[in-house]
Amino acid sequence: MAGDFASYLMRSLLSEGRIRYETVDKTTGGLCPPDRARGADRPPGDDHRGPPAPGERDEVVVHPVTDTPDQTRQVFRAIAAGGGEPVDLRALARPQAWLAGAEHRVTVYAAALAEAVPPVAVRLRRDFGLVLNLIRAHALLHQATRERDVEGRILATLGDYAVVRALVADLVAEGVEATVPATVRETVAAVKAARGQSDEPVSVARVAQRLQLDKGATSRRVRVALDRGYLRNDEPGRASRPGWCSASGCPKTSVLPSVAALAECCGVAGVQRGSTPLPPMDERGER
Repeated sequence: MAGDFASYLMRSLLSEGRIRYETVDKTTGGLCPPDRARGADRPPGDDHRGPPAPGERDEVVVHPVTDTPDQTRQVFRAIAAGGGEPVDLRALARPQAWLAGAEHRVTVYAAALAEAVPPVAVRLRRDFGLVLNLIRAHALLHQATRERDVEGRILATLGDYAVVRALVADLVAEGVEATVPATVRETVAAVKAARGQSDEPVSVARVAQRLQLDKGATSRRVRVALDRGYLRNDEPGRASRPGWCSASGCPKTSVLPSVAALAECCGVAGVQRGSTPLPPMDERGER
């Protein structure tokens, strides 16, 4: 499934827990909406909106499925291991029951983060709230080791932000096209290497060989790169032979500030940083 209608169905399932698709009924008086055909009253505001407009899509942060051979091997091993021992669901219910009666109010350094995130895209208006909610959720789950303010609310620490940033920083940047997914970079590089100094188009099969992936997974990667403009098809009639486009480039910038940058903003704003140890720095020198 693809396109706006599939996106609408997925949004309905996520937000309402069900899919409600209206059609028409045949009656002696012709075709009419099902509620009118059955004589049912329509609740106010229950009109079918149809597929979302382009600006309404992408309301969630989507984590792509890993298509590497190593991940496929892990799937093989998981299937071979079988279901294992039955899970004792009571062990999962106890912390849930504790959370239900625990503190739910969380104080976050929202003002400092608002100043540290560059306003480079309209979509960030939505993603910014999502990041704040993820920070609140992490602090709430770790509230036993978090300090409280004078009103008893949980104080989120920079450690909470560090964990959330590690999970979603790249996804947020990809959502506003400030960066390019690693899979697209690898695909563009593979097309460039397969093409070399030649002007001949490169087949998906050759790209798949360089990526060590099957043709189906490679085709999906190539399609994403084509849609984003990082590859071009030199033979429009043959979708399986994309050419390499060197003019577009592959931007790679971070939208969410580093932990150190947020700490400076918190210091200026006089926000308590918390005492939770921060994770080690990555290869880029960021936490």
